[in-house]
Amino acid sequence: MGTNPGGEGGPSTLLNPEEIGPVLTSLGVCTFDLPFRTHDGRFGSGGNVTCVDPEHIHIFLTAGVHACERGGPDALVQFITDLLEAQRRGIGLEYGAKTFSRADVVRVLGAGIVFVPMVNPDGIHWDQRTNTIWRKNRNPVSGDPANPNDPAWGVDINRNFDFLWDSRHFDPSAAPNIVITDPKEPRFHGTAPFSEPETRNVAWIFDTFPRIRWYMDIHSFAQTILYNWGDDDNQSSDQMMAFWNPAYDGRRGKHGIADYKEWIVESDEANLRGVARRVSGAMETVAGHQYPTQQHVYFNVGVSGTGRDYALNRHYRPGSQRNKVYGYTMEFGSSHFYPASIAEFRSNIREVCAGLMEFCLAAADIGLT
Repeated sequence: MGTNPGGEGGPSTLLNPEEIGPVLTSLGVCTFDLPFRTHDGRFGSGGNVTCVDPEHIHIFLTAGVHACERGGPDALVQFITDLLEAQRRGIGLEYGAKTFSRADVVRVLGAGIVFVPMVNPDGIHWDQRTNTIWRKNRNPVSGDPANPNDPAWGVDINRNFDFLWDSRHFDPSAAPNIVITDPKEPRFHGTAPFSEPETRNVAWIFDTFPRIRWYMDIHSFAQTILYNWGDDDNQSSDQMMAFWNPAYDGRRGKHGIADYKEWIVESDEANLRGVARRVSGAMETVAGHQYPTQQHVYFNVGVSGTGRDYALNRHYRPGSQRNKVYGYTMEFGSSHFYPASIAEFRSNIREVCAGLMEFCLAAADIGLT
């Protein structure tokens, strides 16, 4: 898409889980199977774009965490396809009114990108088969094993990481809306942190590529760019008022009051805000409508166990030697989880590709190490 005038053209059908591996192989990137087999027996696929040493990978991109959010995996594959095609032809990229130069393409590829287009292949397979707006994976542990349509099947992958996973961390009045313990609910957080192979696969990427600095997780359809933290308001005055401190258990999650606010280094929050604004601006140029930016806690009542907050919390834990990773969620625009037309499907992809290009360029500007 990006190497055509105006970024026109593009896919007409959704990629399915059986196609992802062959598609990545056809791109010529260094592919790998994720180590933890899903409940339906699948090994997810990922790619190292320029086949560089893991120590030189600084940007991690994921999509397909929530099965029903159609178009995210397709947009991520299209982004990688466009980058490599532009490199091959020695040209820049164009998405509607947003253009990027040949030098921009070279710079983004030089940043080192690892990506996983379908974190949740089982859920995507089920959703494409049933059209039931299925969000979770397909873990049957909490449901009726004889009834695959039981809503208690599955775990929300983006609530299963070990960032404030348990309800005891939150104010009792806030916890039921933040930590979902009912298996029938789409946001069910699972039976334990990292209980799910899909969650462990994402953590494996961070461990295997230890110099990752920037992480973007692609979702739909709220038309916004979100950044750390999701559990409470940010603050930069009291380092002990932090997710890792049990002294504050039972007080988190009521944002807008002084009882608890989540510690973040002031310069880290400035970096998060600045990059979010750049991504938003690029997507707005293509879309013609606004993409607000916000700390995730203001997007809803609060959230725990997300991959985005897990990415940053690895570094913020006391004594940690892990790399600092700035975490983002891109909610691309659509009228529904299922795009209403091919034109809308392609429009969403153009917006995502422009946003990812700007994300990588902004990351390179602020620093990859």
